[in-house]
Amino acid sequence: MGISFLILQQQTFIIKSQLIISITSLSLFTSKFRFIFLMFYFKLPSFLRFDDQLNEMVLLYRRTRVFYEAGKRVIFMFVAFNVFLCIFYMIGLYSVASNYNSWLTNSGNFGIILDRPLHEIYFFGFYFSLGTVSTTMGYGDISPMNIIECSW
Repeated sequence: MGISFLILQQQTFIIKSQLIISITSLSLFTSKFRFIFLMFYFKLPSFLRFDDQLNEMVLLYRRTRVFYEAGKRVIFMFVAFNVFLCIFYMIGLYSVASNYNSWLTNSGNFGIILDRPLHEIYFFGFYFSLGTVSTTMGYGDISPMNIIECSW
């Protein structure tokens, strides 16, 4: 019983370590954007534990707890806007590569956005995500131009 348990324990350890190595290597070498998802996946449990610890620390202080919860919601919305704009930008790049009309190549109110520096593209994408996520319809300045962008 003891030896078979140790062998089983060693096999599960080897399988887990090999699984982690294979997932890491596959995700790092299949796409240039996949490592971002991998880093987020491995950091999420530590962030949740840290949040639980901070919640316990501010539990007795009402005003501090209110500020902490409000700050947490603002940070969550900022992260949500950034995720939305990054996905919309990647969809736009895919559309340009597939020779579809895209929000990046449309000469609308802001001109062709793809020709601008990266920080301006980020600003326009954040502007679109803020308007779309917070008001559910946006303002129409930047709008999806093909079926792939519309489905997002």
